Amino acid sequence: MFRFDFSKEFLRRALSSPGYFKTWHFAVRVTSPKILVCFISGVPARIRIRGDVVNMAEVNFLCCHKKLMV
Repeated sequence: MFRFDFSKEFLRRALSSPGYFKTWHFAVRVTSPKILVCFISGVPARIRIRGDVVNMAEVNFLCCHKKLMV
């Protein structure tokens, strides 16, 4: 288990790269204390596989609260 300390500017730039979809930013939080427990985001990517170009999603950030890790 490890932790990163990204700046707000870095995260804003990474999460809003050209062609991003806001709906690809997904967060889960607990209702009563309103804390964030999980977050995942992705950006569109074009990958070449054996000469064919395929549209895919590239996961940039996947974060879970440490108490959810088993």
